[in-house]
Amino acid sequence: MIGLIIANTFSATSILFAVAMLMKNVSLYSTFTGIMSALAGFVTGAFLPIGMFPANIQKVFAFIPTHHGATMMREVMTKEPLAATFGSVAYQTVKGTFMTAQEIVDIYTAENG
Repeated sequence: MIGLIIANTFSATSILFAVAMLMKNVSLYSTFTGIMSALAGFVTGAFLPIGMFPANIQKVFAFIPTHHGATMMREVMTKEPLAATFGSVAYQTVKGTFMTAQEIVDIYTAENG
């Protein structure tokens, strides 16, 4: 997990540093940091689960390294809780469709990033 944090921080900081170097105006930089702070929350799924966004927006997220870093950290951190929550789920009908336990887990993880 520490390696993921370091890699994600380094990649995001490097990209944002390169963009910030191009800005010569303090007010432009302030506006940029405010927008990027809010955007980072949406891109990483901190404000809303990724599955709530339209498919086209999700495809745009795929080009942003911070999204991938957050997704990898989320996978590491939720592996055991997902197993504990869905480990004993049997095959069942969900919303009129018969699903296996793995399909239920896949849908949950896709909708929640």
